[in-house]
Amino acid sequence: MQNLNLYQHQRRRQTGPRPRHMLQALLVAFGLALLHGGWQLWQVRDLQAQLQQAEALAQSEEQLLAGEQAVFREPQLDPQLPLQVASAQERNRQLQRLADYLRLLALQHQQGFADPLVALSEQHPEQGLWLTRIAFTDGGRHLRLEGRSSDQQALPSYLQALGQAPAFKGRQFAHFSAKRTAAEPFDFVLSSQAADQEKQP
Repeated sequence: MQNLNLYQHQRRRQTGPRPRHMLQALLVAFGLALLHGGWQLWQVRDLQAQLQQAEALAQSEEQLLAGEQAVFREPQLDPQLPLQVASAQERNRQLQRLADYLRLLALQHQQGFADPLVALSEQHPEQGLWLTRIAFTDGGRHLRLEGRSSDQQALPSYLQALGQAPAFKGRQFAHFSAKRTAAEPFDFVLSSQAADQEKQP
């Protein structure tokens, strides 16, 4: 037989969270929210500071660019420059021709008169023209040819053939004279010097 105590109050067991625990949880959550909010606020302020610095730098760069544009002058092409370039190019061509001529003279001095004489002989026509005198002066620098011709076309053909010979490359004749008589043939003189510069032996 079971005895029941009807006078003592029995406590009920609480199964849910206690109020004290709930208050602690709320305080922790509120603290975390404050920390997160503070961190977000710090980030916003840091970004604002960076933005202000960037804007100040951009404004400074714009002012500097405006100052440079104010003093900048677009370069103007000198109208004399094309003429100066053309003159320099012409001088270079003249120097190149002079260098070629000096090389030719050096080669002629090294080879003597053999090559020009061989060229005069090889290019000589079989008939209609003959040389009566060949004279080299100034170490072969100047050449004087005297001869006779019975054919008006023989002399131009002979000179053209000589101009193609390596020994006469670059050599020019400055003086030409012909003495025509009543009867064929006629006498001619060719010289690399002008008539007033020649010294007759």
